[in-house]
Amino acid sequence: MAPSRIATPPPLAQPMKSAFADPSTTKYGDFQDDFFRDGYASWKGGMYLYFAAAHEKYVWDTRCEPGVIAPFEKLWGTKELLVSFDTVNITLPPSIVGDYDSNPWPHCDQAPERQGLACVQGIINLSEAGPKDGGLLAMKGSASLFDKFFKENPVIGSTQWRTAKHKDFHPFSEKDLEWYKAHGCELVKPEDQLLKKEMFNKYATTTHWPHCNLYTHGEATITVDGVKKPDPMERKEPITKPMLTEKLFRLAGIIPY
Repeated sequence: MAPSRIATPPPLAQPMKSAFADPSTTKYGDFQDDFFRDGYASWKGGMYLYFAAAHEKYVWDTRCEPGVIAPFEKLWGTKELLVSFDTVNITLPPSIVGDYDSNPWPHCDQAPERQGLACVQGIINLSEAGPKDGGLLAMKGSASLFDKFFKENPVIGSTQWRTAKHKDFHPFSEKDLEWYKAHGCELVKPEDQLLKKEMFNKYATTTHWPHCNLYTHGEATITVDGVKKPDPMERKEPITKPMLTEKLFRLAGIIPY
């Protein structure tokens, strides 16, 4: 694999000329019209499949981060790994682009005939994403039920989505999601560690769970004449702040092992 830090290439001696024709006289019938009209463009799901986006320096820097590689080394039991050149996602909110096709498309990227663990993916948020933001949802607990689901729900009829490019793509219906929920699974947003970092930075307390069920106890209150009010003795920081060591950051979930 390539090193995670390489020198930034020098700037071009001459600026690149636009590949577009005169926008005042040319209509493209795609995102380019939006770009020239609004100054930005977005499309279904924000998936940037083209423009060499998957090979930008920041994408390879991210893939080569030790903290990104380590979980896969542990999972597969080897350091000899291969990585896909998967896409990046930049999804603009409806407040900017208006309503568009932003509905979820529940699916798995492993064909039903591939039994057992065959495909493992990861996602890295490069921007803050809280519980009220959009983003990836995962069906927690579904991986161990993969073979059981397709044994009880065999794929029959047309599979028009199955192409050479998407051989391992399989969509799920609402009925399928209910099957997983009935077997103890739940839709979750993989954001717990981001939330934990936010709580750590605010010196907030949590429940006794270190990795899930992350809720803060909030700020201290007092009851005056039957009404709860903020406690004037509450403080935003500890009296004596801890030494921010590497061990502390790992225990707090701020940096990975």
